Amino acid sequence: MSTSTPDSTTPAAGQNHADSVTTSPVAAPTSELAQTVVEVPDCPTPPTSSNDNPLYLQPVLLAAFLALLGTLAALWMNNRFHRERLKFEEKLADKKYAHDISLEERKFSHTVGRAKWQRQSEFAEEQLAAFYEARARLASIRSPASYSSENNDRAGRDQETEAVRNARDRYYPVLRRFSQASEFFNAFYAARHRAVALFGEGADRPFIAIWQALNRVQVSASMLMREDMHGEHPNVAQNRQRMEERIWEGAADPDPIAAEIEGAIEGAEALFRPVIISPPEPTGND
Repeated sequence: MSTSTPDSTTPAAGQNHADSVTTSPVAAPTSELAQTVVEVPDCPTPPTSSNDNPLYLQPVLLAAFLALLGTLAALWMNNRFHRERLKFEEKLADKKYAHDISLEERKFSHTVGRAKWQRQSEFAEEQLAAFYEARARLASIRSPASYSSENNDRAGRDQETEAVRNARDRYYPVLRRFSQASEFFNAFYAARHRAVALFGEGADRPFIAIWQALNRVQVSASMLMREDMHGEHPNVAQNRQRMEERIWEGAADPDPIAAEIEGAIEGAEALFRPVIISPPEPTGND
């Protein structure tokens, strides 16, 4: 059996292939290496971006600038509109407030005026009716007709002479009627103070006129009850006639007492009737 000698070129067992390659490089032929030319392909030139060119940036910048201007203009217009709206709303609120105040003042004034008119009208109606009643009562007091029963309660009548008794029986009924109507006339005359309070100065004049006419009649009747008024002296007869014209309605033409009473009635009508028939006009939106 023949033993082969290991070739020096053959790698030993356990020796890796790399060691074999390293220890035994294969040299390329020089001529072939020299002739080999490595051709490197040309790299393509990258395309130029439009962002790197100022000519391409001008429209974009212009659009952005215009958008910025539009935004600023919109903000300015919005701010101005907001300010104008605030001013308008403030003026509108002031006008509404002034209108509400004016309306409330008119309503209050009308309420106060109507309450005052109601008090005046109620008083005027009552007092105008009282004036008409006073005229009727004075006409009854001054009536020349009398009843014999009206002298039954006259004190001292039985102790008088027949002439004096007959004379006094003619005048005493006037005084008796005054006494019976005294409560009405006292209340009537007292109302003059309230008339002045509601209608002002001078509203008491019709009341005073009635009261003065009443006093003239009463004083004249009292004077005629005196004994010295029944003599036949010319002065006495003249005074007696003048007083009889006062106490008796229609004894004189014209009748001075009736004229005073009618004047007082006309004054009361002028004072009270307009208030009764004319309520205050409403104001505002009442």
